[in-house]
Amino acid sequence: MDSRRRDFEPGGPETISGGQERRIYPRSQCWGTTWINLLPEGLKTVGYLLNLGLGGCHIDTDAPLPARVGERVEVLRYLDGFTLRLAGVVIHMEENNARVGIEFTDVSPRKAEQIRHLMAVIIAAEKERLAGVEELGG
Repeated sequence: MDSRRRDFEPGGPETISGGQERRIYPRSQCWGTTWINLLPEGLKTVGYLLNLGLGGCHIDTDAPLPARVGERVEVLRYLDGFTLRLAGVVIHMEENNARVGIEFTDVSPRKAEQIRHLMAVIIAAEKERLAGVEELGG
């Protein structure tokens, strides 16, 4: 199984029969604290980013998210002194609504660049962290 998909079973919402990827934009494993803002109520829930791509993300939350598939949300991620705000819609819920798949809507070229920047920063931080582990183990 592809390492990007290790947390999800083949045939899940992101694949078609035979395990083929359905997404237009692939996602990369990412991490970090993220907030989900339920619209229009404005209720914020903290979560942990699992994967991220130009088309959407998966987030784990500590408690069930009081939302349903099809509801509008806003994903917020703070990084390098700015807030990345991405409008989206809930497309999938599992783990008793504590894991949510969000598809981003209306991703402008500027937002796409911000997503790419966020992914690059996360990947660089992970490489740096792993380099320290390899040196200790080496």
